[in-house]
Amino acid sequence: MGVLFDEPIGKYCRRQVYYVEYGKSAGEAARVMKSSGVASVLVRKKGEPVGIVTLKDILFRVVSEGKDPEKVRVEEVMSSPLITINEKEPVKRALEMMDQHNVHRLLVVDDKGKAVGLAVETLISGDVFERQCKTRECEVEPKSWLSRYMMEVAEENIEQRMH
Repeated sequence: MGVLFDEPIGKYCRRQVYYVEYGKSAGEAARVMKSSGVASVLVRKKGEPVGIVTLKDILFRVVSEGKDPEKVRVEEVMSSPLITINEKEPVKRALEMMDQHNVHRLLVVDDKGKAVGLAVETLISGDVFERQCKTRECEVEPKSWLSRYMMEVAEENIEQRMH
């Protein structure tokens, strides 16, 4: 893996984290996601993050089951416990942990265990691909459709910024 995978995950995490309170509805979680332009929110209980709800959770565990999103509580569909990683850990460790735990998001914490961001697999991959293309470290042809798509988006972003 390249040098970029050795950089701290804190450089690649989304620092703005959105929350919904424990006990709120899945519908409320979806509204927070929509208004914030994100695909996941953390569930907070007594001021502490206790789980995460994604659009996929709501789609698969609520909507596709014919349940009313206003009657289903976030704690019924959230993933818990949260998988955390220290902001100083390398990107490659974050990606390994996501693979190991079969998740696409990790809560990024500081040395005191306080939440400082959210590491999102697709955002990390896009950032890494974009930076690799900028520095011309990008020599491997991506194999998955998602990797190819993210490479194309990264290349388009670079071209737009250059003009």
